[in-house]
Amino acid sequence: MGLSIPLASAILLLALLTSAGLFVGAMIQMAIGLRGLLHAEGALERTQLEVELRLRIESIDARGLNFTVENTGSRTIFLHSEGDYRWNTVIIAYGGRSYPIDDYRVLEIRVSEANKTFNPEGHPYITPGEEALIHVELPDEAPDISPGEAVRVLFASHYGVTAADEGVRTG
Repeated sequence: MGLSIPLASAILLLALLTSAGLFVGAMIQMAIGLRGLLHAEGALERTQLEVELRLRIESIDARGLNFTVENTGSRTIFLHSEGDYRWNTVIIAYGGRSYPIDDYRVLEIRVSEANKTFNPEGHPYITPGEEALIHVELPDEAPDISPGEAVRVLFASHYGVTAADEGVRTG
């Protein structure tokens, strides 16, 4: 009985120290992960603050519309698709329904308020101070846009920043 108490105490002390070490190690790992998460969230918010877009509807017809999206921020907005990845989404809402559209056609890219244009094939993005004229066709299941009907267009960029405008089909 003389040796069993100190031996049991030593085993309990060793188990307690091991548990404390594991707990401290887990807390350090958690703090490192939280720091990385906060850094990533801060970088995302900083990026979103650097992106600013304006949207202007140019024309609306029964099965599609044209709009201009202008980059007034400090980040480049990529417009082309890469494989199955779609950089941006256009959402058209009218008649109580909305239609997300990933396939749109860039008709022209130009310097804002200037006559300088770029070929969308060789310049598939809009840098700060540029704008793109985009054509969107409605999906096959969407009904025609009636004359006099209000249409809302939203352009959602790959940064999570959106721009929207509302127009009415005339004629």
